[in-house]
Amino acid sequence: MKPSNIRGHRSGYLITSVVFSLLLAALPHAAKAAADTTLFFNPASTSIANDTQFSLAAQVNPGTNAVSAADLRVTFDQTKFRLDSITASASFSLELAAASINNTNGTASIALGVPLSTPSVTTTTTVATFSFHSLSNATNSPIAFTTASLASADNESGNVIITRTPSLVTVTGSADPVPDPDPVPTDTTAPTVMMTDPADGLAVYGTTITVAATATDDVAVASVQFKLDGADLGALDTEYPYVMIWNTKPFSNGTHTLTAVATDTSGNTTTATAFTVTVSNSSSSGNSGGHHKKDKPAKKKIATLAKTRAGERIAPFITIAAPRVGTASAKSLYVQATARDRSGVKNMVFSIDNKYVKKKSAGSAISYTYAKSNINKGTKTFYIIALDNLGNKKTAGITLANGKVVSIRYW
Repeated sequence: MKPSNIRGHRSGYLITSVVFSLLLAALPHAAKAAADTTLFFNPASTSIANDTQFSLAAQVNPGTNAVSAADLRVTFDQTKFRLDSITASASFSLELAAASINNTNGTASIALGVPLSTPSVTTTTTVATFSFHSLSNATNSPIAFTTASLASADNESGNVIITRTPSLVTVTGSADPVPDPDPVPTDTTAPTVMMTDPADGLAVYGTTITVAATATDDVAVASVQFKLDGADLGALDTEYPYVMIWNTKPFSNGTHTLTAVATDTSGNTTTATAFTVTVSNSSSSGNSGGHHKKDKPAKKKIATLAKTRAGERIAPFITIAAPRVGTASAKSLYVQATARDRSGVKNMVFSIDNKYVKKKSAGSAISYTYAKSNINKGTKTFYIIALDNLGNKKTAGITLANGKVVSIRYW
């Protein structure tokens, strides 16, 4: 099942490299989703002349739910229509994933949420407006939501959409497509692609390891193929987000290389810089997946958590700017990190070896230079903890062995 971008509770800005359906499943205390929300286009059918602009409103009827976010995935016949723009409504003004339009394949997507300061919607509401241009004759040609279109609601776990209804569009007039006023220039620019998960240098085991990459292009990304030791890993991924779940059990214990190949709509390709991971399965690994030797962060002198708002259980997203795995320190090590969250980041804390809080910084950024004579001796772990305004926290751990960064982990 393809993960998406947002989760089933009103949540923080952990909406990028993290993935929608995985986040939906991550809510252990939420109620089972009441799947009685409907997603549809308004009007449900329309007849227009050729070479004409027209708009369709993507609307949600919450049913018994209070809908807080929607991930819209739309398909259309690119020989009949051209999609010019997607505009968020005033109610769903929080952009969780930017609009993506591919008129070559006839696909489009956008993920939007209701701002945290605004109540979730409980009546039929427009999520976004799709502005099209008719290109040639058509009879009841569907502009439809794919099954990957999801919605989340307050205090519900999982997707709440039960039906997705297309708009049927009839176009009359000349069957010839409207020519572009200028010839389309040849695209020779290759896409950019970067591995994001699992972290470089990590030891992994089990059946549910998240493998993810980000890819962008000046025109459009057509696909991303993950590779393990040069061979294809999983199916070709043709839809953002580019993510898969890796079962490490069939693979040998030891070091492996993970990378991703991005291809744009003109056939240009780029291969991401490879990450190295160590598969370490044993008879006691069980069926779940994870990272070995996760240390628990210190509770002593760490900021007291605020009371968590009902329905808000997503921790902040931490980005480690420095150091990277493999960094060797002679006399000191510079650590820099930022965090972001939908409710806002209250503070960040830097501690060492589960014991000593060295710095506490209000807001969403922290930096610290560790300069001690023992930096090149033994093993030590730096902890960076981000706390949001609703009491949720995220921890990153940077482990050094004899002055060299050997792993960066998140939990």
